[in-house]
Amino acid sequence: MDFFEKLGNTITNTSKDVAKKTKDLTETAKLNSQISKEESAIEHKYCEIGRIFYEKYGATEDSQLKELCSEIKDRFEKIKELKKQLNSLKGLIICPRCGKENASTSSFCCSCGETLKQKDEIDAEVVKVEVQEENNVQNNE
Repeated sequence: MDFFEKLGNTITNTSKDVAKKTKDLTETAKLNSQISKEESAIEHKYCEIGRIFYEKYGATEDSQLKELCSEIKDRFEKIKELKKQLNSLKGLIICPRCGKENASTSSFCCSCGETLKQKDEIDAEVVKVEVQEENNVQNNE
């Protein structure tokens, strides 16, 4: 009987240890999650402060900030161009008035009714502007 009693006590103690470790792990994960959430909220606030500063003082003369603001502006332009390429691949036209996505075959915006230029019209305008710029360069030489 002594053997079975020892075995029972060992199993009971092991079960208690496993339960305590599981509880500790759960608490640790919960606390780490809360810490991560708070750190994420702080990062979000930092970003918000930076965005407000950029919008208010983006044209600052401070050389370090001016460089960073210029880089942000360049990245916004790059995003704008990439979105144009993406919309072109998707066959979408963006309404110049309201910004709503429309099928490239649409003549009018599905949201505000604005007349939309078709891709071939836009391409023709780009070529026209490029030719005009080329002529201006040649005339200035």
